[in-house]
Amino acid sequence: MKTTVHNADRRSQNGGFEAYKKKEKKVRRAWHRIRAAVFWAVLLVFGVTGLLIPLRPTKSVNEKRKLAQFPKLTATSLWNGEFFSDTATWYTDTFPMREALIKGAGEFENLYGIRNEVIYGSADTTTDSIPDADGQTAAPLLTDTSSAGSTAVTAEASGTGTSEADAGGTIGQTPEVAGNVYVSGDRAFSIFYFATASMDTYASMINTVKYKVGDSVNVYDLVAPTSFGVYLSEDVQQSMGGSSEKKAIAYIESRLQSNVTAVDFFDDLVSLNSQYLYFRTDHHWTALGAYYAYCKFCQAKGIEPQNLGQFEQAEYDGFLGTLYSGSDQSAALAANPDSVIAYIPPETNEETITRTDGSSFTWPIIRDGNELSAGNKYLTFIGGDQPMVEIDNPDITDGSTCVVVKDSYGNAFVPFLVGHYQKVIVLDYRYYTGNATQLVKDTGASDVIFVNCVDVITEDTAMQMNALFQ
Repeated sequence: MKTTVHNADRRSQNGGFEAYKKKEKKVRRAWHRIRAAVFWAVLLVFGVTGLLIPLRPTKSVNEKRKLAQFPKLTATSLWNGEFFSDTATWYTDTFPMREALIKGAGEFENLYGIRNEVIYGSADTTTDSIPDADGQTAAPLLTDTSSAGSTAVTAEASGTGTSEADAGGTIGQTPEVAGNVYVSGDRAFSIFYFATASMDTYASMINTVKYKVGDSVNVYDLVAPTSFGVYLSEDVQQSMGGSSEKKAIAYIESRLQSNVTAVDFFDDLVSLNSQYLYFRTDHHWTALGAYYAYCKFCQAKGIEPQNLGQFEQAEYDGFLGTLYSGSDQSAALAANPDSVIAYIPPETNEETITRTDGSSFTWPIIRDGNELSAGNKYLTFIGGDQPMVEIDNPDITDGSTCVVVKDSYGNAFVPFLVGHYQKVIVLDYRYYTGNATQLVKDTGASDVIFVNCVDVITEDTAMQMNALFQ
């Protein structure tokens, strides 16, 4: 009797266990169906959303560029496959809420743990060893060697940029962007890689310009370092595979002719790097960093710089720049945005901007940065990257004129020149399409001032500058 009860209990237990297993299996199957349904629903929503043309953005505020356009269908592009690859690029580049999704992905990554030091970008970037300065100048880059010596080098110059910037100060089509970005705490740096050919071509271009404008015109070359060179030791720079910006700038200067004035302010900035010389979230220097470079320029020119106290100061908070976007919108940088501090010239705050089509309009030298988005507050300075900017100082009537050839580092520098010339003419080599040599002659300019960032100097950019001086 006891055995019968025992066996019955066992059968009852086995039956209950099998029922439990069946129920658990049914629950797992139902849960699997729910997850699959959710997955396919999300995929469908994203797919349909991605096809809604009106929702697709056309430009990126954070990356400061126009996004890819839907490609034109041609027999050639269809045959070689470019149409399909370009379509894929357009689809991903202009996906609705793209920047919000990138930011969310970055915040999600931070959930894995605290990341005090991160490098964003390609790891396969190479750098040249910086040659020792041998005292030999770089040969000029001349498109017409008929009147030059036998040592001249002939080179084909690439065309200048043709993209337009409108009256609202929008960015052109080929703005500077950060390459590999190193984030340490709440500060980011763009890693610098030295390329011998780029620096040689740049020095050759400067020598060429001096040859073309003649002995009566002074040529000044200001090569600005980045925060990577000013704030990080050379050991740290090299440990990340980068190059010494100090040595790179010295190499360029060693290749310049003796009748070109190189304005070297690298050590000055390093000695002052406890100050707010560079933005934490952007690759540009601040107006204060540009001011110290201006002081060094005044020393080279033999004039007295104006004190900062003579300028009206304006401050605009909430700036998140190129290094922020280049770091996949790092949460650490987002939590510590920059402030744009600008200095309004006491003589005038008005300039004239000329577009590539010849039309012009007036604009503030220092614009109200509160009107600008978080990613575009560097447009506070001279309206951003414009083909040509002209500033007339009503307090000077001696005809003195300078021509500034610059990348965007020159934007924060130019306002400090206003007090020293009757006319300041600013050319952005990427967009100006005129003949700069003729412009210097027609305006009677006494000085040509190059202001460019060492991290932006390439063979192509040097040849673009060379092409201006026809």
